[in-house]
Amino acid sequence: MINQRDMSELHLLISLLSLINNHSRDFLRNLYRDIIIFVLNILKGMILLFLMT
Repeated sequence: MINQRDMSELHLLISLLSLINNHSRDFLRNLYRDIIIFVLNILKGMILLFLMT
């Protein structure tokens, strides 16, 4: 038994997935870039902490 709210959330999810699918290359490229920058910042912070102690 599926109520109306579940249906609308499912529809939202499907439209979001199709949106991501349409722009998947750019989306993934930006996501990977952000993750790499994030990881590099963490590493840089850890190295700075290590050097300061």
